[in-house]
Amino acid sequence: MINKNLGSEIYSNFVPNYRNLATISQIFGTEIGVKHKVLLERTIIQGIISKPDEVVESKSMPHVDDLVYKKVVENFNAKYGEELGENQKSLIGKYVALFGDNSVEFKVYLNEELHRLKEEVKKMSSAKDINGDEDMQRKVALVSERMESFKNQPIDDKMIQQVLQIQALAREIIL
Repeated sequence: MINKNLGSEIYSNFVPNYRNLATISQIFGTEIGVKHKVLLERTIIQGIISKPDEVVESKSMPHVDDLVYKKVVENFNAKYGEELGENQKSLIGKYVALFGDNSVEFKVYLNEELHRLKEEVKKMSSAKDINGDEDMQRKVALVSERMESFKNQPIDDKMIQQVLQIQALAREIIL
């Protein structure tokens, strides 16, 4: 329909604020969850209130060939595949694929994963082995405090490493 009415040249037009328009379209055009909608709205508001001087230019990543990507994934899996759990692999995969674009999708995923981990830590604190050991109770409380501090911390490599460590701890306790 667009090709008939406007011609195929329409696709070569540059739209400078495409991301903002696409985000607005997601808010109004699709059935999405409340959490996702709030994060999208926050992104739009931040874009509106930021001054042009505050806008950070994202460094464009060079295009990565599919063969190179496949080889990197194979090498990563050969080195770490046995050691990492499924949740850890998923977190790393989403961090690499989505975080570079300051993706709302990644932030939603991370928030849900942290919620899941908080539930696991609650289960840990009530386990027989930990409940009877004062030192272990203190350490579980420190893990809980660390996860609460993530709310005020920007998402960076250090935070992702800490979340990976908590995932490993949760996996170890469950086993």
